[in-house]
Amino acid sequence: MSNLAFFEKTFLQFFVVSSHIAVVAIFISFTANRTTAERVRIATIATIVALLLFLFTAAFGLKLFESMNISLNAFKIAGSVILFIASMDLILGKLEENTMHSEKHFFDITIAPLAIPVIAGPACLTAVINLKSAAVNSTQHASVYLAIVLVEITLYIALYVAAKKIELFTPVVLRIGTRLSGFLLCAMAVQNFLAGCHGARLF
Repeated sequence: MSNLAFFEKTFLQFFVVSSHIAVVAIFISFTANRTTAERVRIATIATIVALLLFLFTAAFGLKLFESMNISLNAFKIAGSVILFIASMDLILGKLEENTMHSEKHFFDITIAPLAIPVIAGPACLTAVINLKSAAVNSTQHASVYLAIVLVEITLYIALYVAAKKIELFTPVVLRIGTRLSGFLLCAMAVQNFLAGCHGARLF
């Protein structure tokens, strides 16, 4: 695979698993009663925190698992389960319900639960490690970091627009987008499961 093709694949996969529409839907539900300035501040801090966590995971996540003697194939299979559960939450609409419930336990929802785990959740962290492990040269490793940064920039733009124009996002549109993202995540979960099983020679 060429470096350009690898970057395109990495960007698209991480973009899909990031589920911008679902994040925006939750962000709107959390900040509907706050001022525009407060919404922009929350979006900015949450995105930066999630970005730093993604970059840390990309840099050290795989080495950490290797030091714990966990194989990549085992992690892919375990990750596929996480992706599948996340996809079911999106498809069935449980993610919004669970996150709304957790808001009661936090005075400021910027770091938790918005940055972690809504933006930087288990599914995204799993995807980061899987994508980083697929890189075979320095250019592709750099492509993973670049893709992460670009995806987070697009997420921030979406959150910024939502903060400024919150009335443009109707509940029906957000629900439809969230369900579609769930179906895409489910397909990725199946693909990761099959890849892990094949690599481990289970079939």
